[in-house]
Order: sequence, then C-alpha cells, then structure tokens
Amino acid sequence: MGKPPARNLVSGHVRNVVQADQIHGSIHFSDRLRGAARERSRRSAESVSAADALADAVAKEWDDAVRDRRLYPSVDVRWSWRRRPARGPAVGAPFEPLPFADLPARPTWEKGGGLADLLPVFADLRSGRLVVLGDEGSGKSTAAILTVRQALAERRKLTDPDRRLSFPVPVLLSFTGWERDRRHLNDWLVGQLETRYPFLRRRAFGREAARRLVDDGRIALFLDGFDEMAPELGKAALEAIDRSATYRVAIFSRTEKFEAIRAGHLRGAAELGMLPVRPEDAVAYLSHCHGGQGPEPWKRLLSHLAEAPHGDLARALDSPLMVALVCESFPDPTVPDLLTRGRFTGRERVLDDLLRRRVDMAYRPRPGPSLVRHESAKARRWLSHMAAEMTRRGTYSLDWRRLHWWTSPLPRIAVVAAIGACVSAPCGALIFGPGDYRAMGHTGPGFGAGYVGALGLVFGLLVAAASESRDPRSARLGRFLTRGTPRRRTNPVVGLLIGLAVAIAVGNQSLYPWGLAAGLAVGTLAAFDAARVHPDPGRTVWSRLRALCSRVALRTGCAAGMAIGLAYGFTKHLGYGLTAGIVGGFAFGAIVGAARLSLRASTPADPGTSWTRDLRSSIAFGAVAGLCLGLAFGYGNARVAGWEAGVISAIGHAIPIGLASMTAVSDTVRTILVFFQLRARGLFPIRGMRFLRDAHERGILRAEGTTYQFRHARLQDRLAADDAD
Repeated sequence: MGKPPARNLVSGHVRNVVQADQIHGSIHFSDRLRGAARERSRRSAESVSAADALADAVAKEWDDAVRDRRLYPSVDVRWSWRRRPARGPAVGAPFEPLPFADLPARPTWEKGGGLADLLPVFADLRSGRLVVLGDEGSGKSTAAILTVRQALAERRKLTDPDRRLSFPVPVLLSFTGWERDRRHLNDWLVGQLETRYPFLRRRAFGREAARRLVDDGRIALFLDGFDEMAPELGKAALEAIDRSATYRVAIFSRTEKFEAIRAGHLRGAAELGMLPVRPEDAVAYLSHCHGGQGPEPWKRLLSHLAEAPHGDLARALDSPLMVALVCESFPDPTVPDLLTRGRFTGRERVLDDLLRRRVDMAYRPRPGPSLVRHESAKARRWLSHMAAEMTRRGTYSLDWRRLHWWTSPLPRIAVVAAIGACVSAPCGALIFGPGDYRAMGHTGPGFGAGYVGALGLVFGLLVAAASESRDPRSARLGRFLTRGTPRRRTNPVVGLLIGLAVAIAVGNQSLYPWGLAAGLAVGTLAAFDAARVHPDPGRTVWSRLRALCSRVALRTGCAAGMAIGLAYGFTKHLGYGLTAGIVGGFAFGAIVGAARLSLRASTPADPGTSWTRDLRSSIAFGAVAGLCLGLAFGYGNARVAGWEAGVISAIGHAIPIGLASMTAVSDTVRTILVFFQLRARGLFPIRGMRFLRDAHERGILRAEGTTYQFRHARLQDRLAADDAD
C-alpha cells in the first residue's frame, strides 16, 4: 500500500521549507508575506527617491559654491601618502568598493596624485575611513568640495536604481552643534540633514527618510574644518566615529591639530598629506591671472619667481591660499613693491601684507551700480569687529540668526516693550472709543488708551523675552526648548502667544483663574502643534486635501474653541457660545497652522535667501494672527455694539496683535535691533545684512549654507588681531 500524497499548505512567515518526498498540490504564501514584500519594495523606492533628491540638492549647493569661491581655474594641488600607515584593522564589516563605471587603476595613485585621484582612493578603501591633512591654506576645503562634486558626477552615471542606491550620497558638513554628552553621532547627522535639507521630511520619502539614509549607510560624510573643534571635543568626535559610524567618513584637517587629538582613534583610516605648491605650478597659475603674460610689472614678478625659486617670495607662495591672494590682491598688476629687496623677512610677513591688500582692494572705489560704497577704513573696522566676535566664540562661521549673542538682550526687550505700548495706546483709544468695546464694565478712549497701552507694555516685554528665548546662549535653556535634533519638537513662542490670547479671551468673559488654566492647556497644545510641518501637496486629490487641511491646526483649534465657547456660553447664552467657539477655534487653528514649516524648498538656502524667507514667513504669520484674532474680536463686539463698532474693533485689535506676533517669531526683526545696538557703538552698520551681502560680492566673505565665512580663515585671524590692537 503506497504512501498518501503529501499536501503542502504554508502560511505565515516562510524561511526554509524542506520537502522529503514529492510535492503534490501547491505552496500557498499568505497575504502577510506578499504585503511584506510590497512594503520592502515601497521602502526601497522611497530610499532611492530620497537619496536622488538629496544628491541633486548637494550638487546644486556645491556647484554654486564653486562659482562663489572661484575655484576654477585653480592652482595644481597634489597629495602624497603619509609615512604613518593605517592605524589598525578596519572595525566592523568592511565596505565594498563603490560601484564606479570606470575606477582608475591603483598604480595611478600608488605614491600620490592630484585632487582628481582622491575619490578613487576613497572609493577603494575597505575601511571607509579617509583623513586628508595639510597646513593652513593648503587646499583642504577645495579638495573636499571638488571630491564631493566628482562623487556626485560618478553617481549620476549609474542608471540602475539599485546600483545608484549603493553609491552613498556625499554630504560635506562642518562638525558644529554636536555635544558629546547629549547626542549620538548619528542623531547629530540626522539633525544636520533635516535642518540643511528640510525637504527630506516630505511624506513622499517615507517616515524619517534622513534617519534611514544614515542608518543604511546611504550617506558618505565629508567633515571639513575638523581642526576648529576644541581638542577634547575632537577626541570625543573621533571616538564616536570609531564606535558609531556605519557609513564612509572623510576628514579634512590641519596636520598639527589632528595629530594632537588622534590618540590611536579612527582605526583603519588611510592618511594623505597635501603637498606644497611647486614654484613652476605657481608661476603657471599666476601667468593666467591677467590673461597671457600680462603687463610689464606682472612679467617681472613671474620672471623673478622663475629665477629665484628659493627666495622669500617664492617660498611664501607654497600654498593655494598664497597664490590665490596674489591674484586677488593685485587686480591691477602694479606689483613692483613685492620685488623690493628686503621687503619681506619671511612667509608670515608676505601673507599679512597680501591679506591687508586684499581688503583694501576690495573696497577701492570702482564703477558698478550693484556694489554699495563703503569707506575702506569703516569697512575694515566693521569686518575686524565681526572677526573678533567670531574668534571669541571659537567659530569660523557667522550665522546671522545668532547675532543676538553679541549684545545684551535688555535694550532690545526695552525697545520692543516701549514700541508695544506706543502702538497699543492709540489702538486702545480706537477700540474703546468709536469701537465701543468694554472690559470689566469700563469703556471710553481714555480708559482704552491706558488699559491697552499697559497691556501693550506687558505684552511687549513677554514678546521680546520670547523672541530672545529662541536660540538662547544658555545651554540649559536650549536643552529645555529643543530635544534630540536641531529640528524643534515644540515651538514655545507660538505656544506662549496662543496661551496668552486664550487666557485673556476666556478670563475677560469669566474669571481670570479659569482663563489662566485654559491658556496654559491650549498654549501647551499649540506649542507642539506649531512644530509640525506641512505635508507635501503631492499629485493626488487626497494628498492635496491633506496639505490644505494642515493649514489649520485642528487639535489646537478644537481646544481653543471649546474653552472660548464654554466661557461665552455660560456667561451669555448657548448660541452665542457656540458661535464664539467656532470663530475662535478657527482663528487659533489658522494661526498655529501659519507657524508650521513648509518643505517646498528643494535646495538649501544661502544667508540672503534665509533672511528673506524668515522675513516673509514672519510677516505672513503676523498678518494671519492679526487678521484672525482681529476678526474674532471684531465679530464678538459687532454682536453687542453693531457692525460699525465691530469693524473698528477688528482693526484696533489686528494692528498690535499682528506686530506682536511677527516680532515674537522673527529672527530678522531681532537681528535688525542687534544692528542698531552695534551701530550705536560704531561697530557695525545699521543695514548690516546689506553690508554682509556686499562683502560677499566683493569676495571677502563666502557662503556656507545659511552662514557666512571669511573667504580665508587666516583673513579672519588677521582682522581679529587688528581689532584687538
């Protein structure tokens, strides 16, 4: 008698199925397994889309930087392998070579090479760790930028999505904002990506796209300016990279600073050293500065460098920085003073002289409507103060959003409070006079001017204090306001504004203790709601509807509407309370929705663009807040005193509320007040942002994301020393 046929029914999670006899029937896979496969496919597609979008944004950013920093044409920069070998075996799973279409053969860079050879070296390293060291001005930053652009170009050649995804997106960052006691290295990197490239939070890329790119090793981290970190923090950073980084890392640093903090860290890393510029390469570069051989003085300079390759001047021109400064410092080639015998006693004297000339030539009067005219002496004084403040804070980046750290906040708070009182007093006379508004049984223009003026003074103090609480100097306060990554989890300023408005609306109608409780509850909810982001509109009707609905914060609106509706319902009648609740809820929901971040921008902003965006968004927020609350107060007053009084009341409420809301959330307004403070001491112009843009156009500053930097770090050091003198 034969065996009965075996039938196979498999459901659930299937890994290994062993069949010892013939298979009769079929193997059935459950919907759960098919759903898991679809989910993996969807996540893979989201990762490809996110990585491609990030690559496009990084390419746009550094293409602009190449033009901004005038890196083409550039002096020939070369490197060599350092004597010290890689320090120990690679840790963890080795990295596979990157999927190049045509990876150059190893012998082409076995003993060293040029900038174009850095990427093949990095791609071939199984440790995934590269350190590029050099002296000041040796071309490390240029090497980092050009290598990132080269990697992006190679990545674009890969047409297969899977191969392209396996080629990590190179991201060039400065190691700022990381605190070893508070933040994991990967958390810092995710925060930097979400802050610098906010479009990564779009729903089209899935949940936490930046986190997935980092955790899956889809990022290649290029760290420039590593030597700017404090020694202890630098050691901790290397330990964190050793311990936590699951992605390729390339570090660019000054030799002596890195040697002081390495202490055996970054195991398995390959080390390269930037070589001095050869005299013949310097001459070849300078010969093209003024087209061909240039006028006679320029010819004499080139002849001198060729004939005396070991002289003081030739030895000084041993770095890309020095060679570039000669070109920039002598736009009109009148250079015979450089050839004066005995003029320079060493490289440092040559560098200081070139830096001094660079600033003087930048502010020399010249035709051109696009440039603002500044006296050279004043511009130098302002730049020197800026350099000194940056040096005092241990940074080479100027973030205009943090200029309030340079001055005391008390004058700004006093000015905002005074402006609040001055604006609110006439509005109060309008509200309580022609507007026939009543509070605590009182009315009339005199009462209104005093009452609302006092409220304006108090609100001005609170608004100014709230404005100063953003990006505070105190680390403890900063820890309270932000958590995890630079992406804010709460928006306490908006929460404070909403809480105060609800407290007054409810307290005026009932009892102030009830108003305070309602304001605290609604304000807390608003602080969390305002930190959310508007979803990407997408292409479907549903996604566009969701994006439209996000313009109104429903949770905050419902909470505020309930509090206001109950207050008016109990003190007046049910219908009045229902109407007041609906109007108030929509108003507060729209205000919180206006404070949310939009992710439509696909490229990182430069300092000027970020200034304009902040100004526009704060004006829009103030307009929405003033309009919504003005209409809400006006509607309530119209039901009591008539529509004419309601319109007047709406206008009287909208003006101070709108200005206060704009001031509370605006970094631009706060920075403008800082410029006034500095101008009063003769340290900076009133139109400070225009001065910074102008310095950028003149080549004194360069843009790095939303920050400005001196084009040469040594220029900042030199100007800071001048300020100290």
